[in-house]
Amino acid sequence: MILTTHFMDEADVLGDRIAIMSGGRLQCVGTPYFLKKHYGIGYKLTIVKRDNCNVNDVTQFFKPFVPDIRENTNIGSELTYILPNEHVNKFPDMLKKFEEEKDNLKISSYGLSVTSLEEVFMKAGAEESDASDRKKNGTSMATHNDCAVGPIDRHHGICKQQPHNDT
Repeated sequence: MILTTHFMDEADVLGDRIAIMSGGRLQCVGTPYFLKKHYGIGYKLTIVKRDNCNVNDVTQFFKPFVPDIRENTNIGSELTYILPNEHVNKFPDMLKKFEEEKDNLKISSYGLSVTSLEEVFMKAGAEESDASDRKKNGTSMATHNDCAVGPIDRHHGICKQQPHNDT
């Protein structure tokens, strides 16, 4: 059975294998786990700030646990960070210490979430857009991100690599 949808949460729940199209081309095919692993940005830490919260102090709190932490957004009372997958083993200690220090850092609440299929879809579409822009500008060079490539079997994802023409 094939189901088409623009709702990535629906695709994540219902799909055994998911195909993502962008720009009229198939970008990748795979299980939700494969796609999240391949395109995933890691974990997103969402923080609700109180008045007088110093974002620099919050960032410095996380540096010893996640040296390559990236601030994603800082809009209004919401602050988000991207936490790479390779530091997941430090999360329990980090969150325990953060819970103890959140009042001192003027944090109201926080939550940690894994990459969503919506973010995967947006990233796959952005890569198609980047490839299209390179082609228009005459800099059509292949990168490893042009599509998701994986073993061809029942448990992983695949995507046929499109040949790049420099004409």
